[in-house]
Amino acid sequence: MHIALASVRVKPFLSTAGPDFPAIASRASITGPIREAAHEPGDAMSRIPPLLCAVVVLFGLALQASAEPLTLQAQGSFFIGGRDVTSDTLSTLPAYAPSGTITVDQMYVRYEVPVAAARHYPLTLIHGCCLTGKTWETTPDGRMGWDEFFVRKGYPVYVVDQSWRGRSAGSVAAINAVKSGKSPPDQLPTAFSAGHEAAWAIFRFGPEYPKIYLITHHTQPLQASRKSREINDLELPRKVPPSTLIRLPGQMSR
Repeated sequence: MHIALASVRVKPFLSTAGPDFPAIASRASITGPIREAAHEPGDAMSRIPPLLCAVVVLFGLALQASAEPLTLQAQGSFFIGGRDVTSDTLSTLPAYAPSGTITVDQMYVRYEVPVAAARHYPLTLIHGCCLTGKTWETTPDGRMGWDEFFVRKGYPVYVVDQSWRGRSAGSVAAINAVKSGKSPPDQLPTAFSAGHEAAWAIFRFGPEYPKIYLITHHTQPLQASRKSREINDLELPRKVPPSTLIRLPGQMSR
């Protein structure tokens, strides 16, 4: 058995979130006074229950104090899944042959297994749209990411780059087919980039660009660093069933 954490479920309250204050709260857990404080004008912090603030602060201080060396019994990476496809539109450059066979739908996985990991189920950290596994690693301001946090708590952690993103490369054959005139323009896959303005609200810096929630004022200098994490997204791979993720638990003995 293993546990998979997808960023759509545990996306940090702030884009720079690591497992310490003030980004300890997940999107699913922000309700009542905290959510109201984050969306209403005025002194937001005054509406957060004092006891909850104290608990969050103490938890954050405890995490920051965990500067002990990280001891692992295993660390590495591998690819899982994938299928071979043959195409005559792999390249439009004269230096490279247009015909050949490539692998698609594979998924890159990086893992760390702490000492005495048998006490906990493995965790798989799954990023969301326009991102890579970097989402779970060191925060833009250098704080501990969720991957290291769970490893330090004794959990084996597997961080993926979803298929067709990051180190899990896809195929440009469909684009080249249109570019070379072998396919009509309506066969182009849908591709998009998430603009900084849209990401501003998605990652809850504020209700809309460039407005800022009072609770996120201290993160302003870090927003530029977060932007470098975004990547292009293709709609084409979304038609592929997530079979690669389903097969991952069988590889967790590595």
